[in-house]
Amino acid sequence: MPVVVYSVLRVALLVLSWLLLTWAGLHPLAALLVAAFVAWGLSYVALGGPRDAAARYLAERAAVRAAHAGRPMLSPHAREDADVEDAAVDAALGDTVVGDAVVGDGVGDAAPRTAPDDDADERPADGDRRAEPGSAQSASASPSSMP
Repeated sequence: MPVVVYSVLRVALLVLSWLLLTWAGLHPLAALLVAAFVAWGLSYVALGGPRDAAARYLAERAAVRAAHAGRPMLSPHAREDADVEDAAVDAALGDTVVGDAVVGDGVGDAAPRTAPDDDADERPADGDRRAEPGSAQSASASPSSMP
């Protein structure tokens, strides 16, 4: 809400400055340009309190988001519901919760996958590689092409 208040005050300064400059006889477009600079200067000098309140509000929101990074932000009721569902799933899988970590008994655990580049040291040398399917080498060495 402080951000909205500060923004409304700045827009009000701009509109008031523009109205005063056009009433003084300045061309409306030139008055708008001058009013933007006047409103900027006045907001810097006169709106320090609302600007600080808006900055504190945004900093608090950023801190809350950083604290919940990677986790969805839920209402208390939704968080309670999610905890009940998590407990039911853990009970069905036979997992136990220790602090924030889940220790499984192997029932619902999948075998760990390895990335294709993890076994780069176990690859055969160039001369020992098998031919890729569909290549000219594989067509000549495949059992179906043998007499």
